[in-house]
Amino acid sequence: MTNVTPLTEREETVYHALAGAADRGEGCPTGEAIRDLLGAQTASASSKILARIERKGWIRVESFARGRRVTILRTGKATRDPGNTAPHWRQTKEAARSPITCHVLEGRAPAPGFPRVVEDYGALAADMQGEAFRLGRTIPDFLSYLVGIGWRSYVAQKAQAGASAGLV
Repeated sequence: MTNVTPLTEREETVYHALAGAADRGEGCPTGEAIRDLLGAQTASASSKILARIERKGWIRVESFARGRRVTILRTGKATRDPGNTAPHWRQTKEAARSPITCHVLEGRAPAPGFPRVVEDYGALAADMQGEAFRLGRTIPDFLSYLVGIGWRSYVAQKAQAGASAGLV
């Protein structure tokens, strides 16, 4: 391979586990499985080592709301997609064309997982689930839709407040 930085022994161990999973068409090893492989104690050990291997040019990691897909750049093989490929909440797309007035969401908005909605909103989550079912949409798609509506409403309120204060 060219244009890659050599891996440490620990990184190589994880890389081979990832490459094996991709070769077999399996899902990406979980964070817990990677920590066990390394004998690590901290919850962040798996994400940190994956980030290092990615920075060194050996893999590409795509994170989703529930899981990840890893592509082995040498072979082009990837681990199987996780069951839910809704965007991870940290993955925000550029939503603004101007700071106040022209916000545009392109594609699906990052949305929280349904368990988080249940935790934060209780019975309201059941109403959202019912409405998604009534519309024939999946929960992740419907939550993404609601995020988009909420963002547009927020931007409109912010623009109106700025106009009222003579800022726009």
